[in-house]
Parts: sequence; structure tokens; C-alpha cells
Amino acid sequence: MSLQFQIWDAADPGHRLMWIDAWTKWPGRELHAHPDYVRLYAGKHARALCAAASTGGSHPLYPFLLNDLSAQPWCEASLCGYTDISSPYGYAGPFQWGSPWEASRLSAFWEGFDSWARDARAVSEVVRFSLFPESLARYPGECRVISENVVRTIAGEAELWRDVEYKVRTNVSRARASGVTVLHDRNATRLDDFIRIFHGTMDRRNAAEIYYFSRDFFQRILADLSSHVEWFHACIG
Repeated sequence: MSLQFQIWDAADPGHRLMWIDAWTKWPGRELHAHPDYVRLYAGKHARALCAAASTGGSHPLYPFLLNDLSAQPWCEASLCGYTDISSPYGYAGPFQWGSPWEASRLSAFWEGFDSWARDARAVSEVVRFSLFPESLARYPGECRVISENVVRTIAGEAELWRDVEYKVRTNVSRARASGVTVLHDRNATRLDDFIRIFHGTMDRRNAAEIYYFSRDFFQRILADLSSHVEWFHACIG
């Protein structure tokens, strides 16, 4: 059975529909692989793309950004016209679902991707993998562990309460005694409050400039991904 390898561009309406169709058929539906999420990080010098294939009931889906190196301040003239590949912010893939792939089919997918990357003049690739390896296709490049993550199963409220540290329970109890309540802002009517607190948190943490997402960034989330996002506020008074 032949491999149908494709590259989709989120800026192309037809490609975007095919990407969404494949994403919708995926039981996992990881938001970081949705075209409207990936294109949040696209721009004049970065394209939101996805490598995809389908054969024998197996479906890889690899979302990524193709970045123009000439936009980088350190780029020398000799690098003009070259690109690099990176994950969008968060946890990316290559994701895979369906039937397990034979080694030959998976190799064919990566050969197709490598051929396309050569044509795109890509000189490097950096991927931040999903935390759940069962959702990923085997990656043929070099992998390194550079940080740790905490993964927590969300159980019932009573079990979760018992499992947190004593000081956390104390802080929650004090907040409740002080009249703090949680507001579910279904329509993001308090978006300005959220952005103010978000940017204040970035200031406090001495965050890099790239983490200061603009109001337009959050408005695009509301416009394109509202059914996948929930907004909550802790309020007092």
C-alpha cells in the first residue's frame, strides 16, 4: 500500500480544512496540533505547517513552524534563503494514531519529510515532544532530556485535596475564609483583567519577551479556538 505524504499550510484554506478533518478524526485531538493553534505563532517569517500521511489505518500528524532564517539578527548573507523547523509553543509531535506502523512505512514517512525539508532548505529542527509517548510516532533524530515535567491525574476532589501539601490546603482554606471565589468566565468578558494579571506574572518571573503575548493573540484564541478554551478568575469582594 502506497504512502500518501502531504504538507499542509494553515494559511491555505483548503489545506486548513484537510488538517482540521484529520485532527477531528484523531481520538486524542491534542490542541497543540490544531492548525489554528499552530498558526498563532506564524507570521511574516514563520509558516504554520503540518506533515501528514495515511496508509493502512495509521495516521501520523506532525505540526511545526518553518522559520525564515534571514529574519534573524545574527543571520549572515550566506544563510539567506535557508530555514529551520521548530515546534509551536507547548508540546508537539510527530503524533500518530490508528494501527501501529511497520518500520518500512514509518521510514517512508520520514524519507518523504526529509525530501521536502531539503527542498525547503531547512538546516535544523528542534522539537519539543508531547509528554505522552504512546501518542507519538518514532522520531529518527537525536533526542535529549533537558527538563522535567509534573504530570498529575485529575481525580475526584476529595482525593486531590488529600494529595496536595499541607501548606497548599492552608492557603486554600485562608482564601476561602477571606471570601475568594472562582468565576467561570465562559465568554471571556474579563479578558483585560486576565491579560493584566498575566503580564504582571511575566514581570514578576522576569520572563523573556516572547512570553508577553499580546491582546491580539488572546483575541485570536477566542475567535478560532473558543470551544477548546475555558477562562477562570479568582475573585474577592
